Amino acid sequence: MDKQVALPLGAPLRLWEAVLFGLFFIGMLLLVNYANDVFGTKGILLSSAIAGLVDVDAIAISIAKAGAVPTLTAQNAILIAALANTLFKMAIPLW
Repeated sequence: MDKQVALPLGAPLRLWEAVLFGLFFIGMLLLVNYANDVFGTKGILLSSAIAGLVDVDAIAISIAKAGAVPTLTAQNAILIAALANTLFKMAIPLW
């Protein structure tokens, strides 16, 4: 078991991934604000579940920046996003 395996290293500063995350983050800001204005708490929770399939960080930051979201709603939205993300990642190997 002394066999060493070389792991391929990627570029740590990939511009394309940073741009995609930025676009996704902007989209989440717009979605959370729109959902909050139009649908209220249910809209925020639904947008969190959808966004959580891809990334939890963007929705967490978006909710924190929204400002007018009650603490309990923000907490539940982040938990729903984390749960959706976890379930989605668990389902990927089964695909």
